[in-house]
Amino acid sequence: MRMKKVSISFKSLAFLAMGLMLVPTSASAKLYAPVKGKIVISKVYYGMSPKAESTTGKNYMDGQYIELYNQSSDTLDLGGLYIGNGEADSKTLMWNTQRIDSIYKDSTITMKQIFQIPVSQKSILAPGASLLIANSAIDHSAIGKYESDLSGADFEAKDTNSASPKTNNDAVEALTLTYTAYPAITYMLLAQAGPLHLTLFSASDEEMAALGETFQFEKEKGNVYKRVPAKYVIDGIELMNKNYAENEWKHLYDDIDAGSQICTSYSGETYYRKTAQFTVGRIILADTDNSTNDLAVSTTIKPREYDTEMDTVVTIPATGHLAINVKSNFRTSADVTVTNINATAKSTALNYLNHQGDSVFMGSSLILTATPGEYTLHYTTDSITAKYNSTVTYWLDETPGVAYKKSRMLYKFVNEADKVGFERDETFAADSYTSCTLGEGEHLYLPLNATAVANIAKTLGTTQAELHFIPWTGPEASATGIAAIEENAVKNSVRYNLSGQKVSNDYKGLVIVNGKKVINK
Repeated sequence: MRMKKVSISFKSLAFLAMGLMLVPTSASAKLYAPVKGKIVISKVYYGMSPKAESTTGKNYMDGQYIELYNQSSDTLDLGGLYIGNGEADSKTLMWNTQRIDSIYKDSTITMKQIFQIPVSQKSILAPGASLLIANSAIDHSAIGKYESDLSGADFEAKDTNSASPKTNNDAVEALTLTYTAYPAITYMLLAQAGPLHLTLFSASDEEMAALGETFQFEKEKGNVYKRVPAKYVIDGIELMNKNYAENEWKHLYDDIDAGSQICTSYSGETYYRKTAQFTVGRIILADTDNSTNDLAVSTTIKPREYDTEMDTVVTIPATGHLAINVKSNFRTSADVTVTNINATAKSTALNYLNHQGDSVFMGSSLILTATPGEYTLHYTTDSITAKYNSTVTYWLDETPGVAYKKSRMLYKFVNEADKVGFERDETFAADSYTSCTLGEGEHLYLPLNATAVANIAKTLGTTQAELHFIPWTGPEASATGIAAIEENAVKNSVRYNLSGQKVSNDYKGLVIVNGKKVINK
């Protein structure tokens, strides 16, 4: 999969503008545990500017920031949630998951700092919006090419005790520091020379007061760290020191983050979540609980920016057809025909809705037709231009024992060398067709009501009970345009026997041609 980053902020896209604003809401909108899976730690600017790229003449550390992103369609209030900054001692002193398990016999995460998001208007996050938290919420862009203007941050982890404090912005609300292992450090200590693991978690006042504490591994004095139960965690990401093996340094459990990324100091690098899909008004970021797969690295991406274009390659097999469930708006090349299928109770045949050319297609259950080979789907935030009517093509999860719509017959898409079309799933009860027991996986189906099946059966010269297969009479791979598709269907007269197998023109007997039964003598 190939990603394309753009140099514009998502806020500049007009159709998403409202979705990226922080909007007011009532106290009843406050959500804590329910935000798991809806809010992710989406970005951390960690690498900072090396002195060679800094106008200060030395390594520049003040422009670090993190972002949280609202994946959901709900407006969420993050006020009261906690951000945990994990302990990052040397390999011999740190607490990894193995040591926690062996010594404490529990599942906790060792924290050197804990911040709390204040309860305020700034904590209210609209769908597709980012919460930007900076150490120094000022404009750093003049310092070097890796730095950003952070004056629009939502919260600032204010530096109040350092001997050489970072510049605070009095106009930006303070992030609440609830615990630090280093009293002289009140800002987010995103360790520039070592690993980093960040978590977002929820806990009550009583649970916070009851948190356990520990010194460094096998120490009885020195720095004191908080031990946060892993079950409190909503999301987490882990960045590794390149000198440590993952099994030696792993702080986060696999159900929080099964992978990691290698961090590099003074590199100007930002770690951010890849775009997984587009939906109305927002993007959906990758969230498989595995930073190895979910995170990407950039030296150019800026605050509140994410990938807004994405390419993926699909392979159309030897049959010339590929059933696909596309969740985002997309474009593809003009030599690929995109087909969606429509049928109603009055239909006497399947209605193939075919599109080609430079159109933007909506995410849907579709069939692509082209000469066998690899083709690129270009996912986009652009509005659709290829309009579909209501459709009966569905990509269904095959869950054992789950009933679909009442009085529907499920016809599964069959895509074989000698058989392309829709075959009735015979696991339905013969009397009502209201329930089925299916296997594992996902497949394209036509859920047709009994009247439509009866009408299509009559067109094909058979009965509803005998209509076990509806042959494909839509575009073929040899066609190169909608007009050519229609002409090709007539000229080539693709033929099927009553078992749904494609046969040659000299096949003798009863065959189906262009959706009709004929006798080939």
